[in-house]
Amino acid sequence: MIWMPHVLLWIGRGLGVFYVAFFGFFLLAHLVGDEPASEQPLTPSEIGIFIAIGASAVGVGLSFWKACIGGVVMFVSWGAMIALDWHIVANIFFGISAIAGVLLIASSMRQVTKER
Repeated sequence: MIWMPHVLLWIGRGLGVFYVAFFGFFLLAHLVGDEPASEQPLTPSEIGIFIAIGASAVGVGLSFWKACIGGVVMFVSWGAMIALDWHIVANIFFGISAIAGVLLIASSMRQVTKER
């Protein structure tokens, strides 16, 4: 099945674009909306999670250049989020990064084994 790596690749890329659009929507709504300023500052854990979400977005961009590198960046950033707050495991929207990363890595590994 020669088409399988391409299917995995594009499903991974599509999930990654959905992930960026989902969190981008909330970021845009926060910046544009009329929500009052928060009384308490962000905790270091929350700052780390925001950085990991940004790293996942970079991984999505990298996946259009080198799928394996983008997938690894997305999966590692998901692991960083889990290390910072393990409760994130229960939220599927944070897990999209890991699912897309695994699909991108699998598509790359499948292509490497087909070339041999």
